[in-house]
Amino acid sequence: MLALPIEDELDALRVQERIHDLAGCHEDSPEEVELFALVESLEAWEAKCRQQPSEDTFTPISGTVHPEEMPKANEIKPITTLDEYADATRRIAELASSSGGAKAEEELKSLVAAVEKWDNIDQEEPPR
Repeated sequence: MLALPIEDELDALRVQERIHDLAGCHEDSPEEVELFALVESLEAWEAKCRQQPSEDTFTPISGTVHPEEMPKANEIKPITTLDEYADATRRIAELASSSGGAKAEEELKSLVAAVEKWDNIDQEEPPR
């Protein structure tokens, strides 16, 4: 097995299994070379995973959001651009797939309301 860069968790699990298989290999053998390469690859993967932002450090497509620009609890920041819409829908997907607790649930509700409001703009009748 060549030590290719690890792309996802499944690759990481396979590498861990292979490292386990090679753990008792002889010194100066081809298996030992492979073992060291796999360990380096796994360490690089783990370092990459540690560098990725967590849910609490969400970076929107539309740019950096400063704390003073963040909506307060239960406040819905209106969506005004397509980038903000994309950010909101992406964040909704992230929150929906995580178990972030009450804070995440409140953020999810606010984002869903903001997206629904944005979606309803196209359906509203123009003023007469």
